[in-house]
Amino acid sequence: MKKRDLFILGFLIVGSLLILELNSPILSDIRIDSDIGIQLSPENLNSLDKFESKIVSFFVGRPNFLYTFMIFFDNYTNLLILIALGSLLILFSLKDKMKFFFAFISSVLSASIIIFLLKILFQRARPLESLVSYSSFSFPSGHAAAMFATLPVFVKKYPRFKYLFYALSILVLYNRIYLGVHYISDLVFGAAIGYLIGWFFVKYSKI
Repeated sequence: MKKRDLFILGFLIVGSLLILELNSPILSDIRIDSDIGIQLSPENLNSLDKFESKIVSFFVGRPNFLYTFMIFFDNYTNLLILIALGSLLILFSLKDKMKFFFAFISSVLSASIIIFLLKILFQRARPLESLVSYSSFSFPSGHAAAMFATLPVFVKKYPRFKYLFYALSILVLYNRIYLGVHYISDLVFGAAIGYLIGWFFVKYSKI
């Protein structure tokens, strides 16, 4: 690889780490060690939350044999995505790398900020039944938004791998409800917001 390509790759990885890791409060999915998250007691749930809680309860921890994998995936989602991204950049020659970099970073950062503001606005508590605890609000899902914000970017640049990207995005959604940290509507709205933002930057950055 040329020195310029190595510089761009390193810049992309460092920039992505700063957004996805160091600025995790912006992504609104902060891990805490205690068993106390932002939750409500059952009697304080509204009708929508009660209905969606039944759906969450059906999926939480099922099937059991996926538990270890789902915990691992939850802890290292960002790292796995960065490794995959770096591998694609190394293995395949990319033209207009800076446009790709701009679309990727802009999509994730924009989605993260919007999700952060919406969480503050709606202040929806996390589901009662969960396998892990988070200290942030539930609606919309930051993981879903960040993942789906990158989906149009990856699919546009690597159309041959589009089904892999679709599968990974669905896995992220399933992981969130498997662990019981989000309601279905959190995931749907988060994914929709992220995808629209990603589509916007793909269209106007012309990657």
